[in-house]
Amino acid sequence: VARHFGDLVAAHPGSDEEKAAWMFRRTLTRPPQLSETQKLVAFLQTQRQRLMTGELNAEQLAPGEKKNAVERAAWFTVARVVLNLDEAITKN
Repeated sequence: VARHFGDLVAAHPGSDEEKAAWMFRRTLTRPPQLSETQKLVAFLQTQRQRLMTGELNAEQLAPGEKKNAVERAAWFTVARVVLNLDEAITKN
């Protein structure tokens, strides 16, 4: 689920901030606070750096189409974070 969601966000038009807000709203059905968007974008930038230096393997995280593998993999990592927020998980 997170991999597909990351692919959708990577293909979504807009800036990193707009994409993060779109992902957040789509998952939690509320707009993010500015601080939440900033944290997601900072995490995204860190993951991009890790992917570009080879610390993380983009092809493993985003298999298939090699085009935009780093971008897709970076958004996949952000999607995993957002989908695992307590607010996104239904607990009984």
